[in-house]
Amino acid sequence: MSDNGMNQPLEQLDVPGLDLHSKPMLAVVDTAGSLLSAARRQKEWTVQQVADQLKLSSKQVVAIELNQFEALPQMVIVRGFIRAYAKLLKIDANAVIALLPNEVGNDQLASASKPALSTPFLESRLSLVGRHDNNSKYLLGAALLGVLALAFFLLQKFEHADVVNKFF
Repeated sequence: MSDNGMNQPLEQLDVPGLDLHSKPMLAVVDTAGSLLSAARRQKEWTVQQVADQLKLSSKQVVAIELNQFEALPQMVIVRGFIRAYAKLLKIDANAVIALLPNEVGNDQLASASKPALSTPFLESRLSLVGRHDNNSKYLLGAALLGVLALAFFLLQKFEHADVVNKFF
């Protein structure tokens, strides 16, 4: 596994936008979440303030800071959350993303194991166009519905005409 800043003290990690000398930091940055958490604390922001600005729940922000990615949506979405969080804190999003684990998550394994379509989409779509037996059922039903609607309309018209003729 390559060392992209993993297990380095916060002072040794070069992340543009993160001023480590303004306040004492005791944290060791070994994950993206801990870097974001340290930067948030440096700005003296609460989890709720960050959640409100990112339009996330505070549980999602805490899950990001604790690297509990299984509690969040797919990793592609988590990366988007982390980029937005880093931009909010005015730190380099790419440096934070580099700290994410390179493992394939369960979501990606599940999508990779899905079988491919047996026939390409266009071929299967074209084969549906040639089916006339299903279409004839729908046409017959629509015609029957039209005849019933016409009969109802005519019945209403004749009943109304009979009532008018009785009075005159």
